[in-house]
Amino acid sequence: MKKTLALFDFDHTLYNKDSLLEVTKYIVGNKKFYWGIIALSPCLIAMKLGLADNAKTKQRYLRYFFKGTNYEDFKKATNTFSLSHIDKDLNLTLKTAFQKHLSNNDDVYIVTASFTEWLAPWCAKNSIGLISSKLEIMDGIVTGNISGLNCYGPEKVVRILNVIDTNIYGAIHVYGKGKGDKEMLALKR
Repeated sequence: MKKTLALFDFDHTLYNKDSLLEVTKYIVGNKKFYWGIIALSPCLIAMKLGLADNAKTKQRYLRYFFKGTNYEDFKKATNTFSLSHIDKDLNLTLKTAFQKHLSNNDDVYIVTASFTEWLAPWCAKNSIGLISSKLEIMDGIVTGNISGLNCYGPEKVVRILNVIDTNIYGAIHVYGKGKGDKEMLALKR
């Protein structure tokens, strides 16, 4: 009997919020976060209206808040966030499906445009795979750039197929609600 694969988008799907925003608030504090959102609002609004590229806007955001941050300090903070905050904000409906896949010993992956630093500890705790965007780190410092392509839209499928042989699965369950999940949803069978 062939195994089952379950692919979950993270932000606004399995997780009720946007984890990048939540991690930022956790690390820099509310005051700096909201001032930053005001400063970045023209590019954020343009992205929401489809007038600006998602990855470029994300990099502007990352540079504003994290460029020049010591990576080890960043990683410690994101690790703490991951293990102490994520479970509190999971979508209860999808959490049930997620737990059912785990109890059935299905292969489960988070496939997301969010970053490894705050998702890897939580994924390791739950013994699941992670396919995500990666931060560029140079000489132990966060540059504020994305390393490689943003794991969004068609790139999600490219990454999935680079990591997982989907042909070995009898069923593939895909959970995603955003426009960046359309291509991944087509893998469902």
